[in-house]
Amino acid sequence: MVELGVKDIIRVQVKTVGPKSRISFTGGVRAGADRTYRSDVKSYRQSTETADIVVGVDAHDVDGGDRVDFYFIPTIYIEHIGQGSLSINRIPAARNNWDLLRNCGNREFVYNHFGISVKQDAETG
Repeated sequence: MVELGVKDIIRVQVKTVGPKSRISFTGGVRAGADRTYRSDVKSYRQSTETADIVVGVDAHDVDGGDRVDFYFIPTIYIEHIGQGSLSINRIPAARNNWDLLRNCGNREFVYNHFGISVKQDAETG
């Protein structure tokens, strides 16, 4: 969780950007000793019920030094696109955009940032 101020908390789910430059929005899937457990009950897609924002962490080597980029994807947007994952190449404006973290619960801000109109939301929702 990230606390912005008194009683102003953002629920954050942190995910590693995968080898194909994708961020998974699936939660509840476990590796290790629990991997043989075969119940779909635990697997879910991140939503406004489970988190406010997913932060994709992309660590890589640039010119001999380490670099980390953060991709901020509000769950409002994840619900709108209805996908289980997304390529970071499709959301370049989310890279290191701390305003998305601060405003992840503001539907109008998120829609404007990702170029979604209220009409588009009504059509998909």
